[in-house]
Amino acid sequence: MVSVRLKYLSLISSAALVFNGCTPDFQSQSQVIDLRILGIKAEPPEALFNASCTDMTKLSTCTVSSVDDMRITALFADPAHPAHPGVISPTLCPPQTNQTPSNPICGAGSLELMQQHGAQDQISFSLQGELTAADLQQLPALLIASAQASPLMGYGGLQVELQLGVDTADPFGVQLGHKTLVFNPRTADGNPNRNHNPSITGMKLLDQMGHDLGTRAPGEPLLLTLHQEIGLRPVLAAGSIETYQTIDLTGARVTVRENLAWDFYSTANADFDKGSASEPLAGVADPLEGLTRFTAIKQATGTLWAVVHDGRGGTDWIQIPWTASASADAGTP
Repeated sequence: MVSVRLKYLSLISSAALVFNGCTPDFQSQSQVIDLRILGIKAEPPEALFNASCTDMTKLSTCTVSSVDDMRITALFADPAHPAHPGVISPTLCPPQTNQTPSNPICGAGSLELMQQHGAQDQISFSLQGELTAADLQQLPALLIASAQASPLMGYGGLQVELQLGVDTADPFGVQLGHKTLVFNPRTADGNPNRNHNPSITGMKLLDQMGHDLGTRAPGEPLLLTLHQEIGLRPVLAAGSIETYQTIDLTGARVTVRENLAWDFYSTANADFDKGSASEPLAGVADPLEGLTRFTAIKQATGTLWAVVHDGRGGTDWIQIPWTASASADAGTP
């Protein structure tokens, strides 16, 4: 029903989640030692709705009826309170023109959904399933309000803000995550530009010389040798990088290939040489050392995550537990 895209700091290729709240005292941006929201995903990542429009290029002229459902999943971790369940408070609202980094995006007049409860580190819920009958009647009005708030009056899709507050009893309070939800009217041609989530099937491991050490499936344990770098190259399923048509700033129709971006995270006692990376362009070989290098700095256990964003709202991630010892062979499970 709603498609999700991470809120981008750049309209061209940046793919950073915008978070409010405190995340203090961590050694690096990629190292997770307290409550962090690592990703928000929607399936499907582009919502279609049925509408009657007087001008299909201006969605503000549409009367909205039924809207596709979608499943929203929040990826979060709180290593300081690993046994404490999470509580998620979702809110929908039109784009805000006066938002600041220190204030929530959604204020008065927002559509608040029911709270979601679950164990760390993922909570999923059906967006439509959590809307009451009264909420469902408000949703079309919310779409139109979003179109009216848009500088382009909804051209190219309606953007609705999703705000998630995650609480795990962390003493620094609730962590806020924001994601922009994109809606488009269902068209007779089947919406050929409709976005789909990328899919991560595994994590390829590389030694310091670039030799292939095998691939870990999601959730498959990884053994690390203390202080020994290992290269990481997340593996995408075929078709994860899509091409689509859009309109450039001159008004010309152009075909664009998605620019995928990666963020890497780990719990304490291990870190990356790069916390983010771009997927190589078409025809460009992978870096010999992988997209990032991962090193355990203490004998410990932990979890690493790689989160990918496709620049249009698609998101996926892989989660792998790791154990580091002085004599482990990083290439063996």
